[in-house]
Amino acid sequence: MIFVSLIFVFQSADAQRLNLRTKEIGLNMTPLLSQFIPFSNSSRKSGPFGLTFRTGRNDRYFNIQLGAQIFEGGQNDDYFNLAIGFLNKKSFSKKFKYYNSYNVLVSGGSFNEPTDNSGGDTGSIGLSYGIGLEYYLNDFMFLSVESQLFVGSTDDEIRIHLIPPVGLFLMVKLN
Repeated sequence: MIFVSLIFVFQSADAQRLNLRTKEIGLNMTPLLSQFIPFSNSSRKSGPFGLTFRTGRNDRYFNIQLGAQIFEGGQNDDYFNLAIGFLNKKSFSKKFKYYNSYNVLVSGGSFNEPTDNSGGDTGSIGLSYGIGLEYYLNDFMFLSVESQLFVGSTDDEIRIHLIPPVGLFLMVKLN
């Protein structure tokens, strides 16, 4: 009888562990890495986002991504990007997970990546679908890359743009 009771206690504890809300925060490490490892001689574009925050449970997350660069004097490299949406993760090994995300994306300026030649004076709003890959260094720290397909409106025209995975994020679980 005691043995059966202990099994129910441990199963209940496992179920509670699955339902705990986790928070993750990430920083785009590409600008730092490019100081030590020169990837090319051209300008170093690190992607549209510099900061990522996620909160959720059971591999389903609310996702916020933010990136901004503003120079004094109104240079053409200024940008502001904000994505808010939902993210679902799937594990395919002990160290790797992939995910997909659905976001509302607001952009002022460019997406800060090599194939975006929109310039710094455009604004965009639309939807994006992202796919990403995560590599877990340990239980609370992992590396992440993501690519997004953006479909939206830029000034007076429809814009479809593929954002390549140019940013490497170092993500940390906060709890």
